[in-house]
Amino acid sequence: MPGFKNIPASEAIRAWDRFSEEAEGIRSFQLMQRAAYGCFIYLKNHLDRTIPTAVCCGPGNNGGDGFLIAAYLNRAGFRILIFESGPGGSHDRQMARQFALDNACEMHPLSHLLHGNYRYIIDALFGHGLSRPLEKEYAEITKWISDSKLVYSIDMPSGMPSEPQAEVFSDFVKGADVLTFQCEKLCFFLDEYRKYINNVQVIDIGLSPHFPRNESGPYLLEEESVSTLYRIKQRVSHKGSFGSTLLIGGSSRYPGSILLAAEASLYTGVGKTFISTTHLPRTIGPSRNPEVIWLKESGMEVMEFTPDIHSYSAVGVGPGLGQDKRTQDALFQLFQKETKWILDADALNFLAIHPEVEPFGKVIITPHPGEFDRLTHPHQSTGERWKTAAELAIVKKWVVVLKGSFSAVFFPDGTRFINTSGNAGLAKGGSGDVLCGLISGYVGRGYSVEEAALIGVYLHGLSANELSKRKSLDSILASDLVHEIGRITKRWES
Repeated sequence: MPGFKNIPASEAIRAWDRFSEEAEGIRSFQLMQRAAYGCFIYLKNHLDRTIPTAVCCGPGNNGGDGFLIAAYLNRAGFRILIFESGPGGSHDRQMARQFALDNACEMHPLSHLLHGNYRYIIDALFGHGLSRPLEKEYAEITKWISDSKLVYSIDMPSGMPSEPQAEVFSDFVKGADVLTFQCEKLCFFLDEYRKYINNVQVIDIGLSPHFPRNESGPYLLEEESVSTLYRIKQRVSHKGSFGSTLLIGGSSRYPGSILLAAEASLYTGVGKTFISTTHLPRTIGPSRNPEVIWLKESGMEVMEFTPDIHSYSAVGVGPGLGQDKRTQDALFQLFQKETKWILDADALNFLAIHPEVEPFGKVIITPHPGEFDRLTHPHQSTGERWKTAAELAIVKKWVVVLKGSFSAVFFPDGTRFINTSGNAGLAKGGSGDVLCGLISGYVGRGYSVEEAALIGVYLHGLSANELSKRKSLDSILASDLVHEIGRITKRWES
């Protein structure tokens, strides 16, 4: 995807290393030196010279990184003790170990680490590429490291897989600040692993920018790339130039859901936003958003849908809809009509109950993990859920927006995206309604379903990020997200 960075798989990262070596005419050991020196520059500003630091060096090249880091720190006057798995390994590792010895680093067997007490631990046991659980010996050491005070893991927390595996690994270094090389790794975006990482610092080791990085791995949604999709309104235009969005939802129990979705839609620049709802007194709706057009009178127990679906550029269904039987009967009829659908909440629950129903037209679904599992089958991990979402998008020809700590978007052609914006302020009722309204509005305005999903997901998270600069995460409301959108898109316009 032009303009979007991706997360290379482990093999692609190794290929990137080799490509850089050939392009620059350098040896692999020089890349190791760059990586170690980048870590040294960071660590020397975070460690106390007067307090001993333990550096744990494993049997592979990650251990080589550790030897070089230890040597650089030792030369700079830090009190360094190396705990190593032993000599041997690759030629680069052996050279790094000798460099540490030449710089008077104190060496001890790795097992001796368990008998000490250190405030700082530098974890250089295993880097990216691990694909199986640790052996018992290393599992015990990673547990001991995890119980330490301040841990800095080099490239990856040791024992953590760099990519999703069939099983969730349990033995890995937890609670570390991670100094990773060149780019973040895929598992950093999986809930079951990211919750055990304090911070991630990317160390640029100068890999060649000419490597065809975009050939593997999911793409990242970042402001630099997503903002290029945003369209500025032309001076000569009118409301009919920007389409219309119909939002169907709301009920006596959840009247606010459809209001939040409609308000978000208004902020996308769509020409008109319509609501079809029940139990929403007209004294509430218009007073909050007089720009919304109302299709039904209030007070009806069951949703009555407008029959003329083709009058709208996009139709969002689900926020606060409820699961009344007559409402479900109406959905059977509704989904036979062709349009661009954005389906959330109870619209997804309807499809889970009635898998034989398939909405006619282009479809975006926006489930959270529970809704997605009901729609498909139970999953044990985020990685497993992503795999199913990718397959569903291809088979159904849908755009799947799987919400989470790092929401992921899956296209029918197999392209995948991971969102980098957002925070825990989104973990509150109504946030999903705002996202549904955003995506529906952008589709209604004329963006493709793919573009609308990417812009909506990223803007939704970025709004929470911007709000967190002025408010506590606990105090961020779903309605706050909507009002932040205009500030962000104003920045994009300029």
